[in-house]
Amino acid sequence: MVHCPHGHSYADHHSDRRICAVGVAMSIPKAFFSGMRRFGEALGGFCSTLLLIVVYVLGIGPAALAAKLIRKKFLSLGKEDRETYWEDLHVGPRKREEYHRQF
Repeated sequence: MVHCPHGHSYADHHSDRRICAVGVAMSIPKAFFSGMRRFGEALGGFCSTLLLIVVYVLGIGPAALAAKLIRKKFLSLGKEDRETYWEDLHVGPRKREEYHRQF
């Protein structure tokens, strides 16, 4: 049995075909926009994945390799037997002119 887009069979209202024509006409834009939404979500997922791969390969990866080559440690996470993790900055008195341009 053939059904119109809103679930009725054509035999139920065969005398008034306009009901089914309106249902078909209304379902076409819904299907189009549903397809466009799914395409946009798929394209967005692909682009964000591609962008993150490029950022990692060109930015984070080489920076990590360079840091490893020069033995740079950004965090002191080693298991060291220290009494405290406090690091003294050794800041002493300075001339007044040195405070104006600190960086």
